[in-house]
Amino acid sequence: MRTNLSMRLAAGLIGVFVLAGCTAQSDESVTPAPSNSQAPAPTDAPSTPEQWGAVAQQQQLEWVEWLGNWDLASCESMQDLSASNIDCTVAVFSAIGMVGTAAELWPALTTPGHSEFISTTPPQEVADLIPPTAAAAAAAAEAGTAWSESGCGSVAEDACVDLGATLETALASYRDSLVPWEPFMASNG
Repeated sequence: MRTNLSMRLAAGLIGVFVLAGCTAQSDESVTPAPSNSQAPAPTDAPSTPEQWGAVAQQQQLEWVEWLGNWDLASCESMQDLSASNIDCTVAVFSAIGMVGTAAELWPALTTPGHSEFISTTPPQEVADLIPPTAAAAAAAAEAGTAWSESGCGSVAEDACVDLGATLETALASYRDSLVPWEPFMASNG
């Protein structure tokens, strides 16, 4: 069972890296082919709270699955990871990828022309939920970058205890920031 989980987590992590590589910009300039028609400018049509809630719901469902995998691997704390516990280390890298995506997603929802664009002006019911959710995602992504760049996934350093605690707290804060969205999520029943 543990091997199966390792393979699933590793496959997920590889997928994150592949997707990241597919979206990376190269240094070479690419000139688009001339076009006789202009792409239509994005419209800022009114949006519904449920449209925004669907984004939060997707994020929340991904975290529920991640937490299940974390528990299956018998992981206890990000402060106490060692390179020998590959399942938990892979799970942390997976979480870092998830919050990195979330940190980019929330601002994109209000960015005209972005593929994830919903509206520049969210409905009043959810407008106050967006800034703390986006800030929590950005803080978690920053904590993940600090943990990763410090080599905490491959070495047991004293600094990794603090970085792991910061990351763990930031991930929990991001997950908690999704809870107020629940009234705007589609029912599961």
